[in-house]
Amino acid sequence: MQLKTVLSGIILVMVVVAVSGCTDNSTKQNSGMSVSNATKIATDYANKYGVTPGVPSLQNNVFTVPLYRNGTQVGNISIDSTTGQVTNAYVNP
Repeated sequence: MQLKTVLSGIILVMVVVAVSGCTDNSTKQNSGMSVSNATKIATDYANKYGVTPGVPSLQNNVFTVPLYRNGTQVGNISIDSTTGQVTNAYVNP
């Protein structure tokens, strides 16, 4: 009976560690900046070029925001989600 209790305790600890590790990874992916902050940065950039930002998407700690003119995508902007720095941007004329 004691062996069963010990094994149950070990399994429980393993599950808790595994779940908390997954949570930490997702938190790191989203750390630093919200979607609304990325949208503000993209809007400030877009206003300089007469385009409109779309909805940011986050992948590998980089927000990518499409840029539109008259409903057609004409470029995009990449924003580092940890620093808020624009890492890449282009707008077709």
